[in-house]
Amino acid sequence: MGREILFKAKRKNWRELPKEEWWVEGNLITNEREEGTAYIGYIFDVHNGVIEDFDIVEIAPETLCQYTGKTDKNE
Repeated sequence: MGREILFKAKRKNWRELPKEEWWVEGNLITNEREEGTAYIGYIFDVHNGVIEDFDIVEIAPETLCQYTGKTDKNE
């Protein structure tokens, strides 16, 4: 059983958005040049080792959660 969602976090501007748009899920991407900046994104298309299509969203790093393999008893 595999799971595609590796991380979950609130968007950086979550306070300005409707509640159903607060959270994003995907791969964690960080920028070493900008400490404290983090993104969650998906890579959709790679050809010959070159990323051609992707989507990233800046997140509030303090809200970052990682999938651990544990599930709630109600799931």
